[in-house]
This record gives sequence, structure tokens and C-alpha cells, in this order.
Amino acid sequence: MEVLEISTSGAIAKLSFNQETSEVGVYFKYNTEKSYVYGCDDVESFKGKLHNTSNAGESIGKLISQSKKDGTLKVLDVA
Repeated sequence: MEVLEISTSGAIAKLSFNQETSEVGVYFKYNTEKSYVYGCDDVESFKGKLHNTSNAGESIGKLISQSKKDGTLKVLDVA
């Protein structure tokens, strides 16, 4: 599992990526012990979008929100 710390977001603390289970975990700054786990059919593609968003100085929170709306991220569990 790969974990990416997000220092540029006001809401997102870190993201975890599990290629084997096709899951992305989202940890918010208000409670870094709790993760929201999403299914993701193409984790590598999502990571690419994340890096492009970050490099462009755009909102990671908006990317997460849009990805949930368009089905890129599918709610699995809250851990």
C-alpha cells in the first residue's frame, strides 16, 4: 500500500492507494485516524489525475468530490 501525504489541501490529510484491492483511502485533517475507502477501477489513472491536479495548484478536495460524482471513486467503507 502506498500512502501520499497531502500538505497543500485544507481538508485532505493523506490518501492511500492499494493496487491489489483497487482501493483508495481518504483521510481528512479533522480526523486522520478515520479513513473513507473507495473502490477505484484504475488506481494508476487516478494517481495521475491527482498529481496533475496538485501540480496545477488546483483543489484536491474538488478532485475527490468530482471523482465520487463521476463514478471514478465508489464508496466501499468507512474505517
